[in-house]
Amino acid sequence: MQEYFSSFEFSSERLLTVSLILVFVYLVLTLIDGFLIERTIFGRWHQRVTLWVHNFFLIYEPVAVLLITASLILISPIFFGLLSLIIFATGLNHMRNYISGRIVQLGRGMEIGQQISTRDFQGIISSIGRFGFKVKTSKGVLVIAYPRVLEQGYTLSAGEDLGGFYKLAISSQEKDQRINIFDLKDRFASSPFLDWNQDLSFSYNLDNHNNVEGRVLVREDHHLQDLVTTIREWGYNCKVSKK
Repeated sequence: MQEYFSSFEFSSERLLTVSLILVFVYLVLTLIDGFLIERTIFGRWHQRVTLWVHNFFLIYEPVAVLLITASLILISPIFFGLLSLIIFATGLNHMRNYISGRIVQLGRGMEIGQQISTRDFQGIISSIGRFGFKVKTSKGVLVIAYPRVLEQGYTLSAGEDLGGFYKLAISSQEKDQRINIFDLKDRFASSPFLDWNQDLSFSYNLDNHNNVEGRVLVREDHHLQDLVTTIREWGYNCKVSKK
């Protein structure tokens, strides 16, 4: 065993193999994470399984990057070691934002549609990225870096009391017909009433898999009735709530 490790050399072929495997696993996790949001297949365990996959995905991405970086350094310690050091030094602030974002998002600690309050601002989270997130406030949209909220502290709540966000319960007007979420999203993509600072979020109802629940952000509150009317014209029933 000792002789094996002493003679082991990490070649470019091994790097390519490792990289392809890591990228393949990343793509599979991305598909599974998205699929579990759109489909309910584990019954009462579904939310827990979805959370496990989400957390694993958050941890896997930086670990995969570290493994590829370590592989490059093993191939050429001087060149890639120096290059990694330069990237680390120049991109330290971005790395800090990235790592803070992983911490904040673990356990779905931050989700689109939640109300966030700090000593400097209050609003609704409309978009979550790798290095920061967007918050819709009464003064406009703010782009916030994750370390800022970790340092200041923050409060999250459901976000129902701030205008614009609504929960939709959508069912087909034809009895026992299952709604295709992807077709529904395509229809919503053409709607002029939505605020596109918020990504569309739909999932099947846990009690009735033919029905869909969604969370949308309308441009103005008076657009809500226009949106509901449009949904009914598409052939769906729609109930609205802020709870």
